[in-house]
Amino acid sequence: MEANALSLIAQISLGLAGFAGILISLGRGPGRWHPADALRIRLLLINVLGSLFSSVVAVGLEASTLWSAQSERIGAAILLLFILYYLNTTMRGARRIDGASALFNIRILILYRTLAVLAVIAQAIVVLGYGGRAVFLLYFAGLLWGIFYGAFGFVRLVYVR
Repeated sequence: MEANALSLIAQISLGLAGFAGILISLGRGPGRWHPADALRIRLLLINVLGSLFSSVVAVGLEASTLWSAQSERIGAAILLLFILYYLNTTMRGARRIDGASALFNIRILILYRTLAVLAVIAQAIVVLGYGGRAVFLLYFAGLLWGIFYGAFGFVRLVYVR
């Protein structure tokens, strides 16, 4: 059911966040990353932690009889805040880094931002209650955005320089 899917998202998110932590500690160590790599790690963590916290809260609310009907809306609101924070961090961070064009492929950055804006729209629809029967599907699509960015960002950070 829905709680099982959300639990799976939480487990995957926790794994990706853990791998990022291992990468930081065993890689170059904290504070010794290139600013572009540090931004990539920050963006990765924003997305996977957004998926993690949003899905855990929704699962917990689903288990309570008082908030079960509102669990997707509350989870989507939390996820919406994380995605907006991701977009804000992306805009500020990419401007601050010198030589970002060499480290950030502009086409990939545009794709990420486009997908993030679509996820914002989907979560806003859920939060406002206009999703109808597609509420869980829209919410789940936003969670998958966080997982996608986390997994792709991790692989890109480790293997693509």
